[in-house]
Amino acid sequence: MNSLPAAGCLDVLALPLRDGLLLLRRLAAHREVAAHLACDGEFDFDRTDPIEPIALPNGLSVESIAGCNAGGTHYLCGPAVPGAPRPVLHTDSEGRASLIAKSLGVHMAHSVRLSA
Repeated sequence: MNSLPAAGCLDVLALPLRDGLLLLRRLAAHREVAAHLACDGEFDFDRTDPIEPIALPNGLSVESIAGCNAGGTHYLCGPAVPGAPRPVLHTDSEGRASLIAKSLGVHMAHSVRLSA
């Protein structure tokens, strides 16, 4: 496992935890953090094309935000409302889906802490 530079880790953990789109832009702009997440965190910003399109039964929107090393995709669910959290859904390459966090901020805080 590669270690995340201390400064990069502190930058990520200082990001706002509620606004997923702002957090995504800031994470993707930080090269060291984005590289760490793509490798050890299995959250690759360059792979946003899912294997198959998905739709939630309740009709809420889903937005592909990153791929994982095993061929899965991470999504933000629900409408994009500035400052409002959006749940994070992960689909794997076999077609299974799991709700993995109540917001992108919570997911990233866990990913950085667990993989650092």
